[in-house]
Amino acid sequence: MQGFSSISALAKRYDISRATVWKIAKENDWHYGSEKSAELERFNKISKIRLETQRIDSVEQHALEMQTCREMLNDISTIADAELLEKKVDILSKCIKAERTAYGLPNDFRQLETKNETTIRVEDMLKTLDAKKMELSDTASYTVLPPPPVDEGAGA
Repeated sequence: MQGFSSISALAKRYDISRATVWKIAKENDWHYGSEKSAELERFNKISKIRLETQRIDSVEQHALEMQTCREMLNDISTIADAELLEKKVDILSKCIKAERTAYGLPNDFRQLETKNETTIRVEDMLKTLDAKKMELSDTASYTVLPPPPVDEGAGA
């Protein structure tokens, strides 16, 4: 499809009369914009299919990213690691909400589903992350060091 033009537009573009354009059109069996609506309908269908595919892929990608974060919970050994993962999950959830808004999906998501029916609850992951942080803070032992001895006569 090269483009659609009216008889007047063709005549103006090539600096010929409209009658000449009409004569050439009859000789070559041209159709002025008669296929325009069919082409626009075909384009709309293709665009809709492409958008639906992107939406499905996006939701699946979100679920996989959250699953990756959930798997990272097992590798946490320090509070700093837990806080870093918490920040990553927070940023990721904000990005997911923005993408869902862009695709016209519900912005308030309670669970994400993939094509293979794996369900990940975001709230459960955040609760697990909080529990892991509490576990790390409970097991962390702090040794209180005594103050250094004061030497009498030092500095005098």
